[in-house]
Amino acid sequence: MVIKIRRSMNPQELKGRVVVLQQWVKRRTLILEARWKRRRAPMERALAEFSRVLDHLKHLEVEGRYPRSLLAPALFREELRINHLQEEMRKLDETFHNRLTHPRAKARQKAANWAARSGVELDLDAFFPEVEGELNRDAAGH
Repeated sequence: MVIKIRRSMNPQELKGRVVVLQQWVKRRTLILEARWKRRRAPMERALAEFSRVLDHLKHLEVEGRYPRSLLAPALFREELRINHLQEEMRKLDETFHNRLTHPRAKARQKAANWAARSGVELDLDAFFPEVEGELNRDAAGH
């Protein structure tokens, strides 16, 4: 999205452009959320399946129908699959949250620049509220 601006704007024009920018951020956020949900759904289904298989194997172990030496590799494999999948889901979530903050931060910076050039005070928090946890990540140095 490219918006060419003059050096200064009147307050109404500035507010209008910031509202357009705010709508762009909302659309971008919805796109990112839809993509995240689409990528996460198969992982959640796989996690449920792996957990079901692990529970079944543990049930067989408790029943004593199979020797421990036969069930141990299968239990280990399912636990490993679950751990690996949870790690992949954690990475996906982290990437999503990092990408979610980028358009908002970029829009806040652009609106702040416009306001500074126009000499108008603008409440950026009203237009671009902070994402939950964004401040915590910034304080942690991420």
